[in-house]
Amino acid sequence: MKLLSQTLSVLLMALFIQGCQLGQDDEEEDVEADIFTVAVDYYDDTITNDSLYEVKVQSNFTDIILKDDISEITIYGSDNQIEIDSDTAIDKISITGSRNIFTVKIDVDLTVTQLTIVGDNNSVTLFDVTSPVTDSGTDNLVCENNICS
Repeated sequence: MKLLSQTLSVLLMALFIQGCQLGQDDEEEDVEADIFTVAVDYYDDTITNDSLYEVKVQSNFTDIILKDDISEITIYGSDNQIEIDSDTAIDKISITGSRNIFTVKIDVDLTVTQLTIVGDNNSVTLFDVTSPVTDSGTDNLVCENNICS
């Protein structure tokens, strides 16, 4: 009986320890990005955030400088000028508006994972796009590392 009791105690202790190990999570949690939406025409400002953020430009005729940790940029409006001041990696840029100018400060080597352009007559200048550019618009100019296509 004593042997059975000791065996059960060891088994329960092993299960308890296993349960504690299962509860640990060493993987990084997905960080949810803050969202900044620009919806006022003729907006002129610098946008920065202390943590990861996403920018949605729904307005027209804006002049925006973006700094720091940007996850995604979506440009719905037209005739906007957007400059990246300090970020070096952005997951996704989507442009559905027309006649937008997207540039990067000269000393910033911006790499974008995905660039999608649906609108027309847009100009995008950056260092590198790691996946093929999707351009279904017309007369768009994309420059990567000073090579334009």
